[in-house]
Amino acid sequence: MRHGSLHEQNVRSVGAGLFVVLMAWAAQGDVLYLHNGDRLSGVLEGACDGTLTFTTEYAGELRIDLDSVQALVTDGTIAVRLEGGEIQEGRLAVDNGAQVFLTENGDSSVRQSTFSISQVDAIAPDAKSLSMPLAPEEAEATGEKKWSGALDAGISLRSGYTDTLDGNLGLTFIRKRTRDTLTLELTGGYSEVDSEVNTRRVKGSGKWQYYPRERLYVFGHSALEHDPGRRLELRFETGGGLGYDFIKAQRRALALEIGLDYAREHWNEFTIKKLEDAKRDARNAARTGLRSYIAGQSTKPPALWTFEDLLTALRLTAAALDGVEQETREADHVYLRLGGNYTQTLFKQSNLSEKLTLLPKLTDVGEYRLASEFAFDTPLSDQLSFRLSLKTEYDSDTGKGDDEFTNTFISALRYSF
Repeated sequence: MRHGSLHEQNVRSVGAGLFVVLMAWAAQGDVLYLHNGDRLSGVLEGACDGTLTFTTEYAGELRIDLDSVQALVTDGTIAVRLEGGEIQEGRLAVDNGAQVFLTENGDSSVRQSTFSISQVDAIAPDAKSLSMPLAPEEAEATGEKKWSGALDAGISLRSGYTDTLDGNLGLTFIRKRTRDTLTLELTGGYSEVDSEVNTRRVKGSGKWQYYPRERLYVFGHSALEHDPGRRLELRFETGGGLGYDFIKAQRRALALEIGLDYAREHWNEFTIKKLEDAKRDARNAARTGLRSYIAGQSTKPPALWTFEDLLTALRLTAAALDGVEQETREADHVYLRLGGNYTQTLFKQSNLSEKLTLLPKLTDVGEYRLASEFAFDTPLSDQLSFRLSLKTEYDSDTGKGDDEFTNTFISALRYSF
C-alpha cells in the first residue's frame, strides 16, 4: 500500500510539474529577441514611427527602438505593414534564425514568407488599424489630433547706463500623418538700444515631406524673410529634394537631405541704424546749408527774392526733411541644398537638437550660405518647457563687405499644444 501510494504520488507530481511547464509556456505569450541577446516574454502591443511597444508582467509597458529588435514571435494573429505599404496578417515566427510570417491558406495549410524587421513600418492588432489616415471629418469624429505645435516667447530688458530691449517670438504648426508631414513656422525678433531700433526681423516658412518608403522621403519648401538689420529687405526662397532618416528611434533621430533651391534677394544699401545715422547727418547738413543760404541772402529783403531764390530755399528745406533715400540691390541665385537634422533625448525628457543647412551657390562658385540652430529643451510641466537656442547665419556675399556672421542666442519659454 505504501509503495502504491508513493507511486501514485510520483505520478501526480510529474503530472503537476508537466502541467505547470505547459501553462508557463502558454502564458509566455509573445516573445521579443533583441540584438544584444536579451529575450523578453509578454504582449506585443504594436509599433509605429520606429518604436515598438511591448508589455511584460515584471516591467510593465516598454518602448523599444525597432533598430534594436532582432526577431519577434507572436502567440496570436497580428497585422504588419511593410515599407511600401504592403499589409499582412498572421503570426510571426523564427525559422533557422530568420524572421518569417505565417499565414493560413484557404485549404487550412500554412504559408511562410521571410522578411526583415528593418522592413517593418508599423504593427497593429489588425489590418484595419494600419489603414491610411482618416479623412478630416472621420478624424474629427473619432477625436484624432490633426495638428500639433509650439509657441516660443522670450524677452530681455536692461536699464541703466544703456537701455536695451530684446524680444523673440516663434510659432510652429505641424500636421503629421502616416506618409507625410507638413511643418509651418513663423519667427520674429525685435531689438533696440537707447530707443534706437537695430533689429527688426521676421521669417515665415513651410515644408512638406512625403515618405514613399519607410525612411526615404521627398520634400518641398518655401520661405519669406525680412531682416533690414542685416540690410536684407526681402528674400524669397523655394526648392525641394530628397531626404533619408538614417536613425529613426524613440530617443535619437538623424536625417540628411540634398536638393536644389532658388532664391530672389533684395538687399538694402543701409542697415536700420546706419540709415537713421545717414538721415540725421543729411538733415543736419541740409539745415546748415539752408542757414548759410539765408544768411547769404540777408542783404536782400524777402520781398525782393527772385523765384530762383525761393526754389533754392524750398529744395534745401525738402532735403532737410527727406534726408537719405534707401536704395536696394536685386539678385537671383540657385543653390545646392545640403542639410542635416539631429535630435537626442537626454535625462529621459530633455532634448538636444541641431539643424544645419549648407547652401553653396551654383550661380557663383565659391559663395555660399550657412544656417545652424543648436537648441536644448527641458520640460517644466506637461506642456511648458524651457528652451535655449543658438542661431548662426553666414552669407559670404552681402554686397557691402559687412560682417557675414550673425549669432543670436535666445532663452525662451515654449508652450506645446
